[in-house]
Amino acid sequence: MFKNVFYKLFIFSGIIPSTILLLVGIFVIFISFEDLTFNLKGIFISLCFILAFLGYIGLWQILLFQKQKITKNKIYLWAGIIGYISFFVIEGGQTAWNWLINFEESFEILLFFWPVIVITICLLKTYLKNKNYNGSLISKK
Repeated sequence: MFKNVFYKLFIFSGIIPSTILLLVGIFVIFISFEDLTFNLKGIFISLCFILAFLGYIGLWQILLFQKQKITKNKIYLWAGIIGYISFFVIEGGQTAWNWLINFEESFEILLFFWPVIVITICLLKTYLKNKNYNGSLISKK
């Protein structure tokens, strides 16, 4: 029981910064609609936000419905990781990598990367649980 409560608190600790990032992302999307420029970069950023939002939904589903829809949650979590990292790599560019490597603002780095760390640990837990259950990494639920 204590492990389950600790795991839910851990997931919730990832939801808090991802909620802040989601609100900032929604704000950025509304600001970008003022320009109404539909170029390749704008479409890419919108796609990254959509994928990250799917990861946000996946975190809430793990928190609220831990035993149901494991395969769907995996897809949502992977989409969140892909969207988040692709936005960081492509949009941030060399400046973002320098910021990450220098590790000057540890609180900001934790805020930005804690949701990805939580999602990765949740995915590892589900894959290890499924591997112990049926001997493969692919769940049939």
